[in-house]
Amino acid sequence: MSRRRRLPFVIFFLSGASGLAYEVVWTRLLGLAVGHTSVALTAVVAAFMGGLAGGSAFFGRRLERGARPVHLYAQLEAGIALLALAFPVQLAVVSWLSATSARAFDSGSVTLGLVRFCLAALAVVPATFLMGGTMPAMISSMSSDRGAAARPTAHHAGILYAVNTAGAVVGAALAGFVLIERFGTIETTWLAAAGNLLAAALALTLVRAQQLTAEGRERASVIASARPPALSVWRDHRVLAAYAAAGFSALALQVVWTRVLVFFAGSTTYAFTSILIVFLSGIAIGSAIVAPVVDRLRRPAVTFAVVQMLLGLSAAWSIQVLRKLTPRNVRTARSIIVLSNFPTAWTKVLNFRSFGGKTY
Repeated sequence: MSRRRRLPFVIFFLSGASGLAYEVVWTRLLGLAVGHTSVALTAVVAAFMGGLAGGSAFFGRRLERGARPVHLYAQLEAGIALLALAFPVQLAVVSWLSATSARAFDSGSVTLGLVRFCLAALAVVPATFLMGGTMPAMISSMSSDRGAAARPTAHHAGILYAVNTAGAVVGAALAGFVLIERFGTIETTWLAAAGNLLAAALALTLVRAQQLTAEGRERASVIASARPPALSVWRDHRVLAAYAAAGFSALALQVVWTRVLVFFAGSTTYAFTSILIVFLSGIAIGSAIVAPVVDRLRRPAVTFAVVQMLLGLSAAWSIQVLRKLTPRNVRTARSIIVLSNFPTAWTKVLNFRSFGGKTY
């Protein structure tokens, strides 16, 4: 693979590392700001997923309307860095509003919890909205680089996804176990922002290399016109509903497992980081394994159904393991929780690769 072909993967690795470093840091800071770690944890996870979904949809439409993918990607990475650097200001506002709401509503009330949840989520959404646009922009830029392949295969998307998630594992591990303890939360944010800015600078070096020639554009147009018709809206809705159900289950389990691990880890930051590493490692490994074969799946719906059953069984197994744990041996308990959750995290990615890869 040439240097030009490798560079997008390096860029997306950096992007993933920075993004998950932010998630770990922001969960810790917002827990202090709103005075409730569980609320902050749930809000950050929900805002991350919601922002990624919204940004992916919004910027995906922009790309369909002719936005230049490499330029857009560089702008998104730079925007993420700027919002991250401005996070201390947002944090101060959230802290003040949280303290004000604590005086206005009864302590422990549902209303106060909802207000704090919204404050924590709103602080995170702007940056995660931009993060959501990076995946479609990067896939589109790689498509342009390949000329005729205006629609990248699930294999290429899967490898890109695996590299990005591997970067996320590294970012979460470094932030949760090394950088925050050694340098502090704000300094860790600066390092993550530097990663985004480096990704933006590297993306700009691809601009010239990834411009289609007139011949390439014409060839891409011919291939696009020869594609099979898109899936019916009815079937698309079924796919989206299945994705939504799978995402709901996976993220709910992530929050529950984090709450359980707190009893053994003694720290929400360490517990959250441990669960993130498990989930992301499973996603990266699963994506790398399945990506080479997903384009050859003949019955993706059947594969999707089988994977859902595996997901349910692995989740049930992990719950049985958790019920038998006691805090007598903290280190052993921590290891068992991590290992019990790994199958569920691994099967989670198969949903995307087996069924989604055939519907792009």
